Amino acid sequence: MFESDNAHHKKARKLFEIIEMLRDRPCTSKELAQRLNISQRSVQRCLRDLQDLQIGLKQSKNLAGIYTYVLPSNSEQLNEVEAMITHNAVRMLFHHATGYNHHYLRVLEKLASKLSEPARSIAQRSTASLKHRTSPVPDEGRTLETVSRAWFHGKVVQFDYQSPSSTTGKKRYELEVYFVEVSRSNLATYVIGYERKYHQQIRTFKLSRMQNAVVQPTTYQIPESFDPRAYLSGAWGVIGASSGTPVQVKLKFDRDANQRLREGGFPNLTLQQEFADGSCLATIMVGTDQEGFPREILPWVLSWGSKVEVLEPQSLKDRCLQEALAMVAHLDQQHNHQAS
Repeated sequence: MFESDNAHHKKARKLFEIIEMLRDRPCTSKELAQRLNISQRSVQRCLRDLQDLQIGLKQSKNLAGIYTYVLPSNSEQLNEVEAMITHNAVRMLFHHATGYNHHYLRVLEKLASKLSEPARSIAQRSTASLKHRTSPVPDEGRTLETVSRAWFHGKVVQFDYQSPSSTTGKKRYELEVYFVEVSRSNLATYVIGYERKYHQQIRTFKLSRMQNAVVQPTTYQIPESFDPRAYLSGAWGVIGASSGTPVQVKLKFDRDANQRLREGGFPNLTLQQEFADGSCLATIMVGTDQEGFPREILPWVLSWGSKVEVLEPQSLKDRCLQEALAMVAHLDQQHNHQAS
């Protein structure tokens, strides 16, 4: 009896997934089979069942004799501003997907279906190209599924992890997932939660580095005292309050950089003073790593090149100087090699 119920449940789930896909855009039975990872014959049986249910399933044959199936969309019409915001969300998701992931594809298609032309066609073409994108981390899609189940069901997730700076090899961690954040600086996904096995404190893990993730039966409750906004208030990216104490970074930008800064978009940055030559003084509160260094902001500061001068803290000033000298030495080495 249980096996029969389970089979009916799986069949109903497949029918529901097909309905959702066809409401977003027309598909052939071959496309549906590829996306559901089942045989084309199984899809055709499901389509016949849907036709029997009389829910408005239609099919049309193209010049090549291939049938395309479609269901009427039940999406709410967006106004122009809502459509523009949804378009921006589609673009962000498209750039955020490091490789093909059927979960991203599904969400992108849902969002694209709500857009008006010409944004809808552009979004659908971009979404289709996602199918051909190769993921640098093949296991990331399964890890995303596992972390999602763990977070939304309040269960501990266990996984292997090795930081790039670690010399001790991989460790098997156990995490109570409190929050999932996307870094402003690199658009990567980070998982924040209470690490139970080694640190017994809130830690941050990069999703793409989590391997062999498994949901455990152990349950937990996110403490009411945990507020992700407060935890990340001093973060430039994802290094929050559980790391080193936030520090104030003081920078002097030239006139051209000042104009770009005034356009906004830089978290925790405050323009303190403007000078007669158009340059400005800015301060930023930034989270630090375990050594007290504002590691996350270093690439951003270096990206301004000669347009910025680091005033404080001394550790960041010294590190920027080291990076500049190393770059000069590297260029000299290249030049000497080419000359010889």
